[in-house]
Order: sequence, then C-alpha cells, then structure tokens
Amino acid sequence: MLVNHEIEGKEIFAIPDYPLLVANNLEALGLKKKQFEIITAFGKHPITLTEAETVLSQISKKGIRSAILVTESFHTRRSYWAYKRTGSYFGIEIIPCPYFLNTKRKCGGNKWKESEIL
Repeated sequence: MLVNHEIEGKEIFAIPDYPLLVANNLEALGLKKKQFEIITAFGKHPITLTEAETVLSQISKKGIRSAILVTESFHTRRSYWAYKRTGSYFGIEIIPCPYFLNTKRKCGGNKWKESEIL
C-alpha cells in the first residue's frame, strides 16, 4: 500500500502521472500488481494523523492486518506514532521502515517483497 500525496492542479516532480511511474518502478523491482496498491490522498497539505485514519480505514476493509510504513528518517517518529496509534483501533500492526537519504542503509532486507506482509 503506497500513499501518494496529490495537491490539486500540481504535478509531482513535473511528472503528470506520478502514481503510474511508481507502479512501473515497483513492477521493475519484481513486485506484481496484485502485491501493491497506490492510494492517492488529496489535499493542500496532508496531515499525518488524518492520512493514517484514511489509509488504515481503507486497508482494514480489505483484511490487511500488518503494514510497513516507509518514510524518510526525519519523519519516521511522527508518522510511526500516528500510524501505530490509528492502527491499534483497526487491529493493524505497523512496522516502521525509515529510509536514509544520505546513506545506503536498507530496511528489513527483502521483507517488502513478501506478499503476506504487504
């Protein structure tokens, strides 16, 4: 499950269809379309707690009980807190996976490729 923040009338990185680009890149990495879904969150400025409520509500209806939260390391604590707190209401375990822009650290090996945890 990927969340795409979209501000009405604005392109992301000058790319008209950013979710399609992300989907194509995930497929190039070996994921199948049935292993991921891209949710677009609309708004002028996304608020993490509201986003977590929206996203986790949607995925709980699909029976998903765990999710990996991938976010830039600077945002990990705040995002993890919001998703973990909200996830507890929906019975969804949140697994934090920060990425570091200035290092080559990787999160959890190839766990993100395993369909049963997506």
